[in-house]
This record gives sequence, C-alpha cells and structure tokens, in this order.
Amino acid sequence: MQNLKINTGFEEIILLGNNVYNGHDFFINANALLKDVEVLFFFDSRGISKNWETSLIKMLLEYFHTSKYLAVVRPLELTTWATLYNFLHQNRIDPDLIITNVGIVDCTPKKYLHCQSMVEQIIFSSEGLTTTIQPLEEYKMSNGEMEMLFTLNYSELYKLQLKNFFSTVPLFAIKTPLVDPNITIDRKRPLSFFTQLHKTNELIDLIVCKSIDLGFFDNQLTYDAVHWTQEGNKFVFDKIVNQI
Repeated sequence: MQNLKINTGFEEIILLGNNVYNGHDFFINANALLKDVEVLFFFDSRGISKNWETSLIKMLLEYFHTSKYLAVVRPLELTTWATLYNFLHQNRIDPDLIITNVGIVDCTPKKYLHCQSMVEQIIFSSEGLTTTIQPLEEYKMSNGEMEMLFTLNYSELYKLQLKNFFSTVPLFAIKTPLVDPNITIDRKRPLSFFTQLHKTNELIDLIVCKSIDLGFFDNQLTYDAVHWTQEGNKFVFDKIVNQI
C-alpha cells in the first residue's frame, strides 16, 4: 500500500491504498481548502447512483451548498471504517461535521483477497492488533464456480481503538438498512450477507456515535439489497436532514 494523492479541486488529499478506484461511483470534490472544511462526506459506493441526479451525495451537496465541504465517495474499491480512520489521520482536516455510511463493506461476505486488502488498511495504523479472516459460506460466482466467501473478525482491541478515536470527532453515521433474505433481486446474494448486515450496525453501536437507523428496505428502496433506489436515497436524505 502507498499514499495516493488525489486532487479535490482546491488541493490534494491523501488516501492509503494500492489504486484509486475508477468506477462510475468514484467522486471527490471540495469547495474550500482542507483547513477550512466544515462538513466532510465520506461514503462508500452507495453514495452515488447510476444516475447522478438521484444520488444521495448530490442531494446533500445541494443542501449544504452554503457550507465549506469535502465530499469523498468510494475513493478505493473497498471503503471501510479503516479507510476513514486512516484518511482522518493522514490529512489536516478538522470539520464541524462528518457524515459517513461506511460499514457494509467491513462485515458482508467477500473474497479472501479483498479481506487481505482490508487487513492491510488496519495494520497501517494498528500494528500488533490481531484481525482474523473468517470463512462464511460457499457461493456460486457469476462464472458458475463455487468459491468460499469470508469476513473479518475485528479484535476487541481494534474495536476499542475505533471507539476511542471516533468519540473525539463530530461523527454522524448512517446505519445499513436491513433486508429480507427473500427479497426479489436479479442476482441472489449469499444467505450470510443478510445476517452480516446486523453486524454493520452493531459496530456503529459499539463506536457510540450519533447515528440514524434506517430500518428495513424492500424493493421500493433498494434494487439489489445494497444500493438504493431514487426513493431510497430520498428516504435516507430526509432522515439525515431531520436528525441534523
């Protein structure tokens, strides 16, 4: 892993990773210097929809247009709590408010290689802490082959490290909506995916930060059990604005 420098339109930010993500949901933009930023938005892929006009980040930037902000959406392929932790330690930024939706990538099933990448993020700032990679279940991949999927078991010491640090910053976390395993979607997700959704919110509860609970999402609010529809984005946006 290395320090990746990305231009915000005003100055560069630093992210720890192997490569900057280059998908449609990558987005980094600021309207001020880092030292002046009042609001930081730090999102995973759910921050941007296929249609920009219906994206959650677009709604938030319009709402906060009079504030000095920095928006960081899926800067790396895997955007996790460790990504945010390292970002805040590597950049000189002291916002009045941090809004994030990270967490689903931390806990849901993924390939072993992706888990290793997440461990590298953790080791960067937590040398000596143990994080184990746990097998969850075998799953038929898009190529028809069966492959074991895994998740990370964060150690109690690492959870405490997250809690101790994030209790010192003005963090506002968007919890992951729960989804019925019987939801009708184009590609069926592994059963462990749905049980692990609870883990994403348990981690937020453990961190003890301000948060919003989104409850259960159905086909009206999510189209693939992860990403949100236009109605889902509006629902989340209204929840954020009402709480803030």
